Amino acid sequence: MGTAFFYSLAFIYLMSAFGEILAWVMIVLIQVGLIAGSAVGIYAYAKSKEIFADGDTASPSIALTLGIVLAILSAVFLCMLCFGFRSLKTAIDVIDASADFLAGTKRIILVPVLYFFVTLIVIFLWLLAVACIYSIGTITASPDAEYGLQNRSVKLDGKNEKQFFVLSFLFMLFGLFWIC
Repeated sequence: MGTAFFYSLAFIYLMSAFGEILAWVMIVLIQVGLIAGSAVGIYAYAKSKEIFADGDTASPSIALTLGIVLAILSAVFLCMLCFGFRSLKTAIDVIDASADFLAGTKRIILVPVLYFFVTLIVIFLWLLAVACIYSIGTITASPDAEYGLQNRSVKLDGKNEKQFFVLSFLFMLFGLFWIC
């Protein structure tokens, strides 16, 4: 909970101070990365043509394909930047204004703290539900009870019980991931 509190504060203030700069740096890095990836693919193709002179064309063709695909993506990204620059600038300004609003609104820190407690409750209820699903098997108690306590074991006997438990558990696991 303390970590969530600290990282929330750090994220809020960093986004407020550097939100617009980070957005533009990411856009430039994406464009440079696409260009560099294209250059590396074409360079690898040229070098592998020298290395694989014996007729193996699989490796050079993969490098060339990668270089061409990245060059096309680079050109498309550049066109999107040029034609949508005004919209992009507006969107980045909205992000910057939102970050400034969040820095001024300290109540937002309660969101990860509240989410932490809600997640604990959900996981606790999920564990109870999985225990209920596991109890579809045959439950037997051991006869050697000490101090009034009994050891119980659950055995999934039939093929249908095992399949039902596995499918139900997978469904419950998906539900846990979906909710959390």
